[in-house]
Amino acid sequence: MYRFVPAHYVCPVEDLLNLPELNSRNIDFYIGDIDDTSVENSRKMFDFLATYGLIDNERVCPCGGQLSISRDKSAKHDLMEWRCNDCRKRGTVTKVSVRKGSFFQNMNLPIRKLFHIAAEWIENPGNSLESVAQSWGVNKNTVSELHERFRDLTHQWFERVAKDNVDFVLGGRGAIVEIDETSLFKAKHNRGRLLLKPTQWVFGMLERGTGKAYHIFT
Repeated sequence: MYRFVPAHYVCPVEDLLNLPELNSRNIDFYIGDIDDTSVENSRKMFDFLATYGLIDNERVCPCGGQLSISRDKSAKHDLMEWRCNDCRKRGTVTKVSVRKGSFFQNMNLPIRKLFHIAAEWIENPGNSLESVAQSWGVNKNTVSELHERFRDLTHQWFERVAKDNVDFVLGGRGAIVEIDETSLFKAKHNRGRLLLKPTQWVFGMLERGTGKAYHIFT
């Protein structure tokens, strides 16, 4: 098997927006049951990811041979790896993670769990790091790093879409935009010398009557 899905199935990642709204309740329909650790369930997830360009659908080995997809139980969470048959015939082993070059590379968590943590971040942004970490059995620092990645992706998406969408532009004829800035800090037990605390300045804008807003850390 040299690709997850037929080449003509692969579509731009933006086509994800044409699917029914993805949420924590229906996401298993697309990527499989989070409690199912079978190879077949992993294949369902990778087929979905490859279809929307979230992982590579096919790969070429540095030797020039085409990599094939093989079952590999040593791939702790994925159960699959790319392997080169040409290298194997020459007595060498070339294995490449199916995550290589993707958002999921170097993340030591099941991809389904990452999706569910992302869905919770979108649906319940007020949940504490401790609560999310406990719910999904992961380290609090891991959750913090994931949330930072999610924020970066959201920012990149916003800037990309805003360039071509007038609805993302604030202001204009007859519109009033309120602008302000503030500094954020964290005081342990709500005590301490505030002027000595490290602060983060935030610049924000809000368009009256529409609810459109934007803020940036400075």
